[in-house]
Amino acid sequence: MGPPPPTKLAFTTTVGTTACGGPKLSPGPTAPFSGQLDSDDSCSTKIVDLGLGCLMTGGGNANVPPAALPDGATTIFGISGGTNLVASAGNGPDSCTLGAGPGKHCIGGAFTGQACTTDANCANQGGACALDANCFFAPPLPIPNTAPGLGGLSVCVVNVIATDATGTIDLATGQTTTSIPLQSRVFLTGNVASACPKCVSGTCNAGARSGLACTSSGTLGTTRDCPPTPGQFQGTLTVNLDPLTTGTAQKTSATGFFCPSADSNLNQITAGAFGKPTARCIKQTGSAAGSLTDLQPHTAHLASVFCIPKTNNPAVNNVGDLPGPGAIDINGMAQALP
Repeated sequence: MGPPPPTKLAFTTTVGTTACGGPKLSPGPTAPFSGQLDSDDSCSTKIVDLGLGCLMTGGGNANVPPAALPDGATTIFGISGGTNLVASAGNGPDSCTLGAGPGKHCIGGAFTGQACTTDANCANQGGACALDANCFFAPPLPIPNTAPGLGGLSVCVVNVIATDATGTIDLATGQTTTSIPLQSRVFLTGNVASACPKCVSGTCNAGARSGLACTSSGTLGTTRDCPPTPGQFQGTLTVNLDPLTTGTAQKTSATGFFCPSADSNLNQITAGAFGKPTARCIKQTGSAAGSLTDLQPHTAHLASVFCIPKTNNPAVNNVGDLPGPGAIDINGMAQALP
Protein backbone atom coordinates (compact mmCIF):
# COMPACT_ATOMS: atom_id res chain seq x y z
CA MET A 1 0.00 0.00 0.00
CA GLY A 2 1.14 3.53 -0.72
CA PRO A 3 1.14 6.43 1.72
CA PRO A 4 -2.25 7.83 2.80
CA PRO A 5 -3.62 10.81 0.86
CA PRO A 6 -2.20 14.05 2.25
CA THR A 7 -4.41 16.44 4.19
CA LYS A 8 -1.84 19.16 4.99
CA LEU A 9 1.05 21.02 3.40
CA ALA A 10 3.93 22.27 5.54
CA PHE A 11 6.57 24.72 4.35
CA THR A 12 9.62 25.24 6.58
CA THR A 13 11.98 28.11 5.76
CA THR A 14 15.71 27.57 5.39
CA VAL A 15 18.65 29.94 4.90
CA GLY A 16 19.13 31.35 1.40
CA THR A 17 22.08 33.57 0.58
CA THR A 18 24.32 34.60 3.46
CA ALA A 19 24.67 38.15 2.05
CA CYS A 20 21.50 39.90 0.81
CA GLY A 21 23.38 43.02 -0.36
CA GLY A 22 24.01 46.53 0.86
CA PRO A 23 21.90 49.69 0.92
CA LYS A 24 20.63 50.51 -2.58
CA LEU A 25 21.76 46.96 -3.47
CA SER A 26 25.35 48.17 -3.59
CA PRO A 27 27.08 45.81 -3.28
CA GLY A 28 24.62 43.30 -4.65
CA PRO A 29 23.88 39.98 -2.97
CA THR A 30 25.95 36.83 -3.23
CA ALA A 31 24.64 33.59 -4.74
CA PRO A 32 22.24 31.84 -4.59
CA PHE A 33 20.06 34.33 -6.44
CA SER A 34 16.27 34.35 -6.80
CA GLY A 35 15.58 37.00 -9.40
CA GLN A 36 16.68 40.36 -10.71
CA LEU A 37 15.92 44.00 -11.36
CA ASP A 38 15.88 45.05 -15.01
CA SER A 39 16.06 48.46 -16.64
CA ASP A 40 13.36 47.64 -19.22
CA ASP A 41 9.77 46.50 -18.79
CA SER A 42 10.42 43.44 -20.95
CA CYS A 43 12.68 42.19 -18.14
CA SER A 44 15.68 41.54 -20.40
CA THR A 45 18.38 44.02 -19.28
CA LYS A 46 19.64 43.18 -15.81
CA ILE A 47 20.67 45.87 -13.34
CA VAL A 48 21.37 43.62 -10.35
CA ASP A 49 20.56 40.17 -9.00
CA LEU A 50 18.23 39.62 -6.04
CA GLY A 51 19.25 37.26 -3.26
CA LEU A 52 17.38 34.10 -2.28
CA GLY A 53 15.85 34.31 1.21
CA CYS A 54 15.84 38.13 1.31
CA LEU A 55 13.29 40.93 1.59
CA MET A 56 13.78 43.95 -0.67
CA THR A 57 11.76 47.12 -0.07
CA GLY A 58 11.10 50.64 -1.32
CA GLY A 59 11.30 52.80 -4.40
CA GLY A 60 14.25 54.19 -6.34
CA ASN A 61 15.47 56.36 -3.45
CA ALA A 62 15.28 53.62 -0.80
CA ASN A 63 18.38 53.52 1.38
CA VAL A 64 17.65 50.32 3.31
CA PRO A 65 19.62 47.13 2.72
CA PRO A 66 17.73 43.92 1.90
CA ALA A 67 16.90 41.93 5.04
CA ALA A 68 17.44 38.21 5.58
CA LEU A 69 14.17 36.34 6.11
CA PRO A 70 13.86 34.25 9.29
CA ASP A 71 14.65 30.57 8.83
CA GLY A 72 13.30 27.71 10.91
CA ALA A 73 9.68 28.89 10.55
CA THR A 74 6.92 26.47 9.50
CA THR A 75 3.63 27.45 7.82
CA ILE A 76 0.88 24.83 7.52
CA PHE A 77 -2.07 24.76 5.10
CA GLY A 78 -4.88 22.27 4.91
CA ILE A 79 -5.48 20.42 1.62
CA SER A 80 -9.09 20.19 0.47
CA GLY A 81 -10.30 18.29 -2.57
CA GLY A 82 -6.76 17.33 -3.51
CA THR A 83 -5.89 20.68 -5.11
CA ASN A 84 -7.05 23.48 -2.80
CA LEU A 85 -4.99 24.96 0.02
CA VAL A 86 -7.11 26.20 2.92
CA ALA A 87 -6.36 27.90 6.21
CA SER A 88 -5.30 25.52 8.97
CA ALA A 89 -4.92 25.61 12.75
CA GLY A 90 -1.49 24.05 12.20
CA ASN A 91 0.41 23.27 15.36
CA GLY A 92 -0.44 26.58 17.02
CA PRO A 93 0.12 30.33 16.49
CA ASP A 94 3.58 29.96 14.96
CA SER A 95 2.50 27.67 12.10
CA CYS A 96 -1.25 28.21 11.53
CA THR A 97 -2.74 30.14 8.61
CA LEU A 98 -6.02 31.44 10.08
CA GLY A 99 -7.01 35.10 9.99
CA ALA A 100 -6.97 37.52 12.92
CA GLY A 101 -9.82 38.41 15.27
CA PRO A 102 -12.62 38.63 16.06
CA GLY A 103 -11.48 40.53 19.17
CA LYS A 104 -9.51 43.79 19.03
CA HIS A 105 -6.93 45.15 21.49
CA CYS A 106 -4.40 47.98 21.56
CA ILE A 107 -0.96 46.78 20.42
CA GLY A 108 1.13 49.91 21.03
CA GLY A 109 1.80 52.53 23.67
CA ALA A 110 0.50 52.85 27.24
CA PHE A 111 -2.84 51.17 26.43
CA THR A 112 -1.31 47.94 25.09
CA GLY A 113 -3.58 45.00 25.86
CA GLN A 114 -6.68 47.12 26.42
CA ALA A 115 -9.81 46.08 24.51
CA CYS A 116 -10.69 48.59 21.77
CA THR A 117 -13.00 49.30 18.90
CA THR A 118 -11.06 52.17 17.24
CA ASP A 119 -7.65 53.83 17.49
CA ALA A 120 -9.30 56.47 19.69
CA ASN A 121 -9.27 53.86 22.47
CA CYS A 122 -5.49 53.54 22.02
CA ALA A 123 -4.46 57.20 22.43
CA ASN A 124 -5.35 57.82 18.75
CA GLN A 125 -2.18 56.09 17.60
CA GLY A 126 -2.68 55.01 14.00
CA GLY A 127 -3.17 51.27 13.62
CA ALA A 128 -2.86 50.59 17.35
CA CYS A 129 -6.37 49.12 17.66
CA ALA A 130 -5.80 45.81 15.88
CA LEU A 131 -7.56 42.51 15.45
CA ASP A 132 -6.14 39.93 17.84
CA ALA A 133 -3.43 37.82 16.22
CA ASN A 134 -4.25 34.13 15.90
CA CYS A 135 -1.42 33.16 13.53
CA PHE A 136 2.01 34.64 12.86
CA PHE A 137 3.85 34.45 9.53
CA ALA A 138 7.34 33.49 10.72
CA PRO A 139 9.15 34.99 13.74
CA PRO A 140 9.67 38.77 14.00
CA LEU A 141 11.57 40.11 10.99
CA PRO A 142 14.59 42.34 11.75
CA ILE A 143 15.35 45.06 9.20
CA PRO A 144 18.61 46.66 10.37
CA ASN A 145 19.68 49.76 8.45
CA THR A 146 23.42 49.56 7.92
CA ALA A 147 23.57 52.68 5.75
CA PRO A 148 26.00 55.19 7.36
CA GLY A 149 24.26 57.28 10.01
CA LEU A 150 20.89 55.53 9.62
CA GLY A 151 21.14 52.73 12.19
CA GLY A 152 18.63 54.58 14.37
CA LEU A 153 15.96 53.82 11.77
CA SER A 154 16.30 50.06 12.13
CA VAL A 155 12.92 48.39 12.55
CA CYS A 156 11.37 45.11 13.67
CA VAL A 157 8.31 43.81 11.82
CA VAL A 158 5.86 41.35 13.38
CA ASN A 159 3.82 39.74 10.60
CA VAL A 160 0.31 38.60 11.56
CA ILE A 161 -1.93 36.71 9.14
CA ALA A 162 -4.82 39.14 8.61
CA THR A 163 -7.41 36.93 6.90
CA ASP A 164 -7.48 33.22 6.12
CA ALA A 165 -4.72 32.19 3.74
CA THR A 166 -5.74 30.30 0.59
CA GLY A 167 -4.17 28.71 -2.46
CA THR A 168 -3.86 25.82 -4.89
CA ILE A 169 -1.47 22.90 -5.18
CA ASP A 170 -0.53 20.23 -7.70
CA LEU A 171 0.75 17.37 -5.56
CA ALA A 172 2.29 15.62 -8.58
CA THR A 173 4.57 18.56 -9.43
CA GLY A 174 4.75 20.48 -6.15
CA GLN A 175 3.56 23.65 -7.88
CA THR A 176 1.76 25.94 -5.45
CA THR A 177 0.18 29.37 -5.61
CA THR A 178 -0.96 30.96 -2.36
CA SER A 179 -2.43 34.20 -1.07
CA ILE A 180 -1.33 35.27 2.42
CA PRO A 181 -2.75 38.65 3.52
CA LEU A 182 -0.60 40.15 6.26
CA GLN A 183 -0.97 42.81 8.90
CA SER A 184 2.65 43.92 9.33
CA ARG A 185 3.21 45.58 12.71
CA VAL A 186 6.21 47.92 12.56
CA PHE A 187 8.34 48.76 15.61
CA LEU A 188 11.15 51.34 15.46
CA THR A 189 13.80 49.76 17.69
CA GLY A 190 16.75 51.82 16.42
CA ASN A 191 19.11 48.93 17.19
CA VAL A 192 21.19 48.08 14.14
CA ALA A 193 22.89 45.14 15.90
CA SER A 194 19.58 43.64 17.08
CA ALA A 195 16.76 45.24 15.12
CA CYS A 196 14.40 42.74 16.75
CA PRO A 197 14.95 41.40 20.26
CA LYS A 198 16.81 38.09 20.14
CA CYS A 199 16.78 34.93 22.18
CA VAL A 200 20.39 34.67 23.40
CA SER A 201 21.36 31.63 25.49
CA GLY A 202 17.70 31.07 26.34
CA THR A 203 16.99 34.65 27.44
CA CYS A 204 15.46 37.65 25.60
CA ASN A 205 18.18 40.28 25.15
CA ALA A 206 15.75 43.22 24.79
CA GLY A 207 12.10 44.14 24.24
CA ALA A 208 8.97 43.65 26.30
CA ARG A 209 10.27 40.39 27.81
CA SER A 210 13.90 41.38 28.28
CA GLY A 211 15.64 38.97 30.64
CA LEU A 212 12.88 36.34 30.46
CA ALA A 213 13.14 32.79 29.13
CA CYS A 214 12.73 32.09 25.41
CA THR A 215 13.26 29.53 22.67
CA SER A 216 14.37 30.24 19.12
CA SER A 217 14.65 27.83 16.19
CA GLY A 218 16.28 30.05 13.57
CA THR A 219 19.75 31.44 12.95
CA LEU A 220 18.51 35.05 13.28
CA GLY A 221 17.59 34.39 16.92
CA THR A 222 14.19 36.11 16.74
CA THR A 223 11.13 34.55 18.29
CA ARG A 224 7.59 35.40 19.29
CA ASP A 225 8.84 34.81 22.85
CA CYS A 226 10.81 38.08 22.55
CA PRO A 227 8.47 40.79 21.18
CA PRO A 228 9.53 44.43 20.72
CA THR A 229 8.65 47.05 23.31
CA PRO A 230 5.06 48.34 22.76
CA GLY A 231 6.23 51.95 23.02
CA GLN A 232 8.28 51.44 19.83
CA PHE A 233 5.15 50.69 17.76
CA GLN A 234 4.87 52.77 14.56
CA GLY A 235 1.74 51.39 12.95
CA THR A 236 0.37 48.50 10.92
CA LEU A 237 0.84 47.94 7.20
CA THR A 238 -1.46 45.93 4.93
CA VAL A 239 0.80 43.69 2.83
CA ASN A 240 -0.75 41.04 0.61
CA LEU A 241 1.52 38.25 -0.58
CA ASP A 242 -0.63 37.43 -3.59
CA PRO A 243 0.57 35.44 -5.30
CA LEU A 244 3.26 33.76 -3.22
CA THR A 245 4.17 31.14 -5.76
CA THR A 246 6.58 28.46 -6.90
CA GLY A 247 6.22 30.06 -10.34
CA THR A 248 7.42 33.49 -11.47
CA ALA A 249 6.22 36.66 -9.73
CA GLN A 250 6.97 40.05 -11.26
CA LYS A 251 5.91 43.65 -11.60
CA THR A 252 6.74 45.83 -14.59
CA SER A 253 6.31 49.52 -15.32
CA ALA A 254 7.52 51.58 -18.26
CA THR A 255 7.76 54.57 -15.91
CA GLY A 256 9.18 52.76 -12.86
CA PHE A 257 6.09 53.39 -10.72
CA PHE A 258 5.27 49.83 -9.67
CA CYS A 259 2.67 50.79 -7.05
CA PRO A 260 0.44 53.59 -8.36
CA SER A 261 -2.67 54.38 -6.33
CA ALA A 262 -5.22 57.11 -5.72
CA ASP A 263 -4.60 56.49 -2.00
CA SER A 264 -1.66 58.58 -0.76
CA ASN A 265 -0.79 55.85 1.75
CA LEU A 266 -0.19 53.45 -1.14
CA ASN A 267 0.93 55.65 -4.05
CA GLN A 268 4.61 55.23 -4.93
CA ILE A 269 6.39 58.58 -5.01
CA THR A 270 9.76 57.83 -6.59
CA ALA A 271 10.39 55.76 -9.73
CA GLY A 272 12.45 52.59 -9.45
CA ALA A 273 12.89 49.91 -6.84
CA PHE A 274 15.15 49.06 -3.92
CA GLY A 275 17.38 52.10 -4.39
CA LYS A 276 17.76 51.60 -8.15
CA PRO A 277 15.88 54.49 -9.87
CA THR A 278 16.21 52.97 -13.37
CA ALA A 279 14.42 49.72 -12.43
CA ARG A 280 11.45 48.95 -14.67
CA CYS A 281 11.02 45.23 -13.92
CA ILE A 282 11.11 43.33 -10.62
CA LYS A 283 11.25 39.59 -11.20
CA GLN A 284 11.39 36.76 -8.66
CA THR A 285 11.47 33.12 -9.74
CA GLY A 286 10.13 30.39 -7.49
CA SER A 287 10.90 26.70 -7.71
CA ALA A 288 8.43 23.81 -7.37
CA ALA A 289 9.19 20.95 -5.00
CA GLY A 290 8.48 18.13 -7.45
CA SER A 291 6.16 15.30 -6.51
CA LEU A 292 4.98 15.54 -2.91
CA THR A 293 3.01 12.30 -2.97
CA ASP A 294 5.79 10.45 -1.09
CA LEU A 295 5.08 12.63 2.01
CA GLN A 296 8.78 13.53 2.25
CA PRO A 297 10.33 17.04 2.43
CA HIS A 298 11.52 18.56 -0.85
CA THR A 299 13.33 21.82 -1.56
CA ALA A 300 11.16 24.63 -2.94
CA HIS A 301 11.22 28.43 -3.36
CA LEU A 302 8.21 30.73 -2.94
CA ALA A 303 8.32 34.08 -4.77
CA SER A 304 6.24 37.24 -4.42
CA VAL A 305 6.37 40.85 -5.62
CA PHE A 306 3.97 43.22 -3.86
CA CYS A 307 3.38 46.79 -2.67
CA ILE A 308 4.13 48.26 0.76
CA PRO A 309 2.18 51.22 2.20
CA LYS A 310 3.85 54.06 4.08
CA THR A 311 4.23 53.87 7.86
CA ASN A 312 3.20 56.49 10.45
CA ASN A 313 6.84 57.58 10.80
CA PRO A 314 7.97 60.14 8.14
CA ALA A 315 11.65 59.37 8.79
CA VAL A 316 11.13 55.65 8.16
CA ASN A 317 9.14 56.44 5.01
CA ASN A 318 11.85 58.79 3.76
CA VAL A 319 14.78 56.43 4.21
CA GLY A 320 12.75 53.44 2.98
CA ASP A 321 11.14 55.40 0.12
CA LEU A 322 7.68 54.20 1.08
CA PRO A 323 5.09 53.64 -0.29
CA GLY A 324 6.87 51.40 -2.76
CA PRO A 325 7.41 47.87 -4.01
CA GLY A 326 8.61 44.85 -2.07
CA ALA A 327 9.88 41.44 -3.13
CA ILE A 328 10.76 38.14 -1.46
CA ASP A 329 11.81 34.66 -2.52
CA ILE A 330 11.66 32.23 0.38
CA ASN A 331 13.96 29.21 0.48
CA GLY A 332 12.56 26.17 2.23
CA MET A 333 11.31 22.61 2.37
CA ALA A 334 7.78 21.65 1.30
CA GLN A 335 6.18 18.49 2.65
CA ALA A 336 2.73 16.99 2.24
CA LEU A 337 1.46 15.41 5.46
CA PRO A 338 -1.25 12.81 6.12
